[in-house]
Amino acid sequence: MKNQITIASIQMYCFREKKKNLEAMEECLQNIKNSFSDVKLVVFPELALQGAQSDLNNLSVKIPGQATDVFSLLAKKHQIWIIPGSIYERSGNEVFNTTPIFSPNGDYVGKYRKRYPWRPNEKTTPGNKPFVFSLDGLGKVGIMICYDLWFPEVARDLVNQGAELIIVPTMTTTGDRPQEKIIARATAITQQCYLVSCNGVGYGGVGGSLIVDPEGGVLQESGEGPSIQTAIVDFERVRAVRAKGIAGVTNPIRDFKENTQLREAAKRFAVNHLDYKPEEIDDDDLDLVISIASEWFTEQTGLTYDVTSADAAYDNAVMYYSCYLGSIAQNGMGIEQLRIGDIFIQYVDDEPYQKYLELANEAIVAKQALSIKTSTYNANTSTGDVDWKKNIDGSDSTLNVRQTPRGM
Repeated sequence: MKNQITIASIQMYCFREKKKNLEAMEECLQNIKNSFSDVKLVVFPELALQGAQSDLNNLSVKIPGQATDVFSLLAKKHQIWIIPGSIYERSGNEVFNTTPIFSPNGDYVGKYRKRYPWRPNEKTTPGNKPFVFSLDGLGKVGIMICYDLWFPEVARDLVNQGAELIIVPTMTTTGDRPQEKIIARATAITQQCYLVSCNGVGYGGVGGSLIVDPEGGVLQESGEGPSIQTAIVDFERVRAVRAKGIAGVTNPIRDFKENTQLREAAKRFAVNHLDYKPEEIDDDDLDLVISIASEWFTEQTGLTYDVTSADAAYDNAVMYYSCYLGSIAQNGMGIEQLRIGDIFIQYVDDEPYQKYLELANEAIVAKQALSIKTSTYNANTSTGDVDWKKNIDGSDSTLNVRQTPRGM
């Protein structure tokens, strides 16, 4: 039928040997082709190919690359979408836990990097971007990996980019899988979408995979052994539930989008809105940013930061922390340039906001090293500089602060 697709979630036994895992994955795909010919998309558990290993440097590979070409060939061979769980990906000096996606034509569609590694056990670098792709025009699919599910902001980011089906390759080997299954159902309800939580068994997890519909109904649920789950994903049902509400009455996505209070929260904390993409932070928003940065400054130093004018330049710490907030917002809102006061932030790499946070903390450390007891300052609006007059053990000191961040 129109706007429907049959999917399969493979709860497979995962070994610590890549060769055995790949053979098991190939066998599952062949079995699906022979027995479940209507299936057009297959999902495997997190790290189904490699298993959870400690030697990330030797296991990690380039994505896309020679190590992932096998899934391109398998997707084309079986004319099926393949989401092969996740794979340790090397990028420069960093290792990510990454899910690649392959189309029925064998094309590499893109990849998602796990945003919340399970600390302290998981040593991979966190990703920082949501990933959503179109499924042959039928609907949109978003990817999360395992522990990402425990953070509702990750799912919200996907839905705000149009996701109607969320796929979560998982490797939960611990006793909190019952709670995780509850979170899976709750996520499907609050995001009004289908959700697939595909766990492994053996070294790959404790099983308990499930497929959930947009109102939280469980379509498939597995026990502790290997299994193949199948279900029909009806994208029109997602659209109907989002239009009419869960049980015809409750519509969290619509209400989130329309709530003006949450719009302010989106500006401040970079929660994506469906159609909210401002190119700059205006004077009212700037006051909010400075207010948040000032609260952070006070928490870190015990000093009161008193900005008396919207034109006042910032102390280094507050300035950089404001840029940190703005950079997160810029990334979340998907815009190329953002203005905060007189500062323009232009993206030049994947995580500039981390740089600003580091600069802000460096400024705090420098300030604490001065053993500051009191502080007053005057803004020179013509130059954009601020003269800080410090009372340090009874003597005055002046520190000139630039309004242009380092490294920009």
